[in-house]
Amino acid sequence: MTEGQERVQPSGVWATAVGVARVRALETERDDALFRDPLAQAFAAAGGLWPFSPPPGDESARRRRLAVSLSIVIRTKFLDDLLERASASGV
Repeated sequence: MTEGQERVQPSGVWATAVGVARVRALETERDDALFRDPLAQAFAAAGGLWPFSPPPGDESARRRRLAVSLSIVIRTKFLDDLLERASASGV
C-alpha cells in the first residue's frame, strides 16, 4: 500500500479467501505446523491481510477468532491427508 491509499476491508468471498490464506500463512510459520502452504502469505498480503494484527476486542471475540482459525487448520490437514491417501490408492 502506498502513501495516501486507504486500506480496503475485504468483504464477501474475498474476505473468506484472504482470511483463510492468512490462517494458512500463520500455520505455515509455526515450527510444528500441521501443513505448509508456501503461497498463503503472498495471497494474504495481496488481499491486505498480511502482516496484520486482529483488532482489539473482548475475550469472546478472541475465542471466536481462535475457534475459526483452528477449524480451518484441522479441516485443511484432514482434507490434505484424505486426498493424499486417495491419490496413493490410484483414485
